Amino acid sequence: MTVLARPFHDAVALDLARLVAVQPEPPAESAGGAPPLPDGPLPWPAAIADGGVRAVELFVAGAHLAGQPLEYELRDLGARWDRPARTSAAYALHALGTVPAKPGLVRVGAGGAAVEGEVWLVSEGALGRFLANLPAPMTLGRVELSDGRWAVGFGCTQEAASAGEDITKYGGWRAWLSSR
Repeated sequence: MTVLARPFHDAVALDLARLVAVQPEPPAESAGGAPPLPDGPLPWPAAIADGGVRAVELFVAGAHLAGQPLEYELRDLGARWDRPARTSAAYALHALGTVPAKPGLVRVGAGGAAVEGEVWLVSEGALGRFLANLPAPMTLGRVELSDGRWAVGFGCTQEAASAGEDITKYGGWRAWLSSR
């Protein structure tokens, strides 16, 4: 069987291929039918360990969070939500004057705080496409997470952060939105 998907929708193709490639246990003689597929979602990307499609961890802290206005941009690229996450205590978060409203994350080092967000998995090709369409003043760069690992993450220019409201004390975008 061949599985095809739109460009940058590797996750969909891998999920479908994995579903049809599952080799179920033979049914018990008394069961009288085929056994069910394994419980729970199948992991993506399944092929990473085998040298297949590589996924990049993308940290988001604002309008691309699940349930926020730009989540669809990640989903349209075939990105998959992975987990909640926090930055290390070295960041500041600023509400920018953009439409739709977005925050800007800036590494400030000492005097910073941990900022809540999420990690999404996105293919390398899709990340390149996303970066090519990223509007100013947003940037992509390395973000240190609270567990000491680094991920690709959203940021903004220093000029945009300086012009925006410092909302770091709220700990994250959703908390700031709730306070308004």
